[in-house]
Amino acid sequence: INCRDFKFFSFFFLILHYLHVVEIEVSTTYLDPTYILHYKLEEYTFSERLLRDWKNKELNLKVSISLAAAQASLRNAMEERDQFDEANNQIVAHLKTGRSRCSQYKDHFFGSYLGSSMVLC
Repeated sequence: INCRDFKFFSFFFLILHYLHVVEIEVSTTYLDPTYILHYKLEEYTFSERLLRDWKNKELNLKVSISLAAAQASLRNAMEERDQFDEANNQIVAHLKTGRSRCSQYKDHFFGSYLGSSMVLC
């Protein structure tokens, strides 16, 4: 143990000893009931505040978790939409190339059999 740790532990034990002495004094001496009620009220108020803070933090944590889940769901939906749009664009491009090929075959086929002077559609 270095000197700093020793000082910390000695200070810690000094505080524990002081609290023990105070507890003995409180238990052996007569205290005014109003003082005890005031002390208990402060203790109750402090514990209520701690409990309220804990509940607020728990609620904030639940909201944060729900928000993170909603953001992940939104991200997944956006990725699915992007993939759908990309697949849709590929299908449209494929149909356009197929349509232009059909148009070329139609012109070639009908042009050679019906004559080049006839215009279709």
